[in-house]
Amino acid sequence: MKKMMNDYLAWYYLADAQIRNGKFDQALVSIHYALSFSVPYPFKAKLLDMQVQLKEIQRQNNPKK
Repeated sequence: MKKMMNDYLAWYYLADAQIRNGKFDQALVSIHYALSFSVPYPFKAKLLDMQVQLKEIQRQNNPKK
C-alpha cells in the first residue's frame, strides 16, 4: 500500500476502476492524488481530461434549480 501512495500510475488505475464502478467522487480524489506527483505526458493530459469529464457528469447529475 505504501508504494501505491507514491505511485501516480496506481492512482490513475484506481481512478479508472472507480469511474467504471460509478464512484465518481472517489475517482476525483484519486485523480487529485495522481496529479500531486510529477506526472509525465500522456498521463497528465489523460488525468486532466478524466477530471473535466467527471466534473461535467457531476454537474449534469446535480443541476442547480
